[in-house]
Amino acid sequence: MDAIGFIETRGLIPAIEAADVMLKSAQVELIERSIVGGGIVTVTVTGDVGAVKSAVDAGASATQNFGSETLLSQHVIPRPNEQVSDVIFKEKEKPTVLKESGETETGVQLELKTESLEKVPQPESEIKLEQKNDEPEVESLSSKPELRIKEDYKELNVKELRKLAKKYNNLGMTNEELQTATRAVLREHFEKYTNQ
Repeated sequence: MDAIGFIETRGLIPAIEAADVMLKSAQVELIERSIVGGGIVTVTVTGDVGAVKSAVDAGASATQNFGSETLLSQHVIPRPNEQVSDVIFKEKEKPTVLKESGETETGVQLELKTESLEKVPQPESEIKLEQKNDEPEVESLSSKPELRIKEDYKELNVKELRKLAKKYNNLGMTNEELQTATRAVLREHFEKYTNQ
């Protein structure tokens, strides 16, 4: 490798266009395309010093078709030191892929252990949980028309009052009246209903 060339663009399409023009204009090899983040894409090529310089210039001019703010930077490193190349092209560790035969890429045979799951014995007695009801508690209606309410309905909010009223045939109100009734109106109907 005699030179490394970089073009950094804002957006993927200008980067693809730059890479296409660079590869067509000179004898260079595409090393990588990396998405940096925030829409920034870097394209890296390598080859002879003159070829990389002309390819990077051609790629930079191709990105100008997308607007002047598309090209963020361009740079050529002629004859980079091996250590610089190692830092730039540091290979990312790839996860080991298992083949169907169970061997890894290194040829080491893996043994897959499977344990049979024993059926967990069920407890002899079941635990019963008490369900808590959010609705106000109401004593059952007797044969008399009197209403016996455990909780003081004056303390309930509108939603709870409406639920309670539905249990007592809407307190003589229609469904529409019940849904639009205020807290004061509902309490008034409860008082009338309990005083009967």
